[in-house]
Amino acid sequence: MNSPQYKYALLGMAIIFVMVATYLLPLSSIAILPSSVCMVSFGTYNGHKYRSPTQTISEGRCLVESKWMRVMQHSVKLDPNSQDIIDDWLFIDYHDRINVLVEDPKSNTKEGDIRYLVFKQSKYSLEGKESLAIVGGIIEPGETPLSAAIREVNEEMNGIVCEEQIMLGRYRTDVNRGIGFVNSFLFRNCKMYGAIDKEIMNVADEVGKPDAERQDLISMTRDEVKESVKNGEFLEVQWSNSVALAMLH
Repeated sequence: MNSPQYKYALLGMAIIFVMVATYLLPLSSIAILPSSVCMVSFGTYNGHKYRSPTQTISEGRCLVESKWMRVMQHSVKLDPNSQDIIDDWLFIDYHDRINVLVEDPKSNTKEGDIRYLVFKQSKYSLEGKESLAIVGGIIEPGETPLSAAIREVNEEMNGIVCEEQIMLGRYRTDVNRGIGFVNSFLFRNCKMYGAIDKEIMNVADEVGKPDAERQDLISMTRDEVKESVKNGEFLEVQWSNSVALAMLH
């Protein structure tokens, strides 16, 4: 699972850098850098790089990058019938991610006793609150959303493998600034094998890293999950969206 401390620290640094560049550096000094060179680099970003086929006039300048993300200065034409162009449209390329709600292997589906495995955990930007959460992580370069979801479930839930994987949709994190897409899944008919497949875990060292924060795994009935998502107990919008979609399935 990707580390939110690192992600948001980089985002904060990017914002501060852009503010300083805007007020202290003349545009001419920014323009002398080749478009392929990032002004500040903590590593090479190898994820998806977005440009709109109809609205992006120029990809512009790379302001900040790391293996997690890159902050770009796009030139954008919002209205096709207008000549107005916005030259300082900040856009964040970020790795696409997966979220998975996993059915508890102890569920008795024949008797209608369906349960799900979720986490109780805290996160850096949740104002000190504890939240319910589901499996999530980065889609590593070369992975498909499904293969990433299978890997993350196997890794985070200690060897669980599920026979039925239901894709619930692909959703943009921020429709104006990018920040990647979230691919939501519901995994059913799961079994506990009791051992993590080390071979499929190796790719996790590429970008995403396991969280150092405490996670308590709990089992909840379907009714309990529905009530919890309705009451806003999944505090991260990606989690709440994926869980709500699963409950509607």
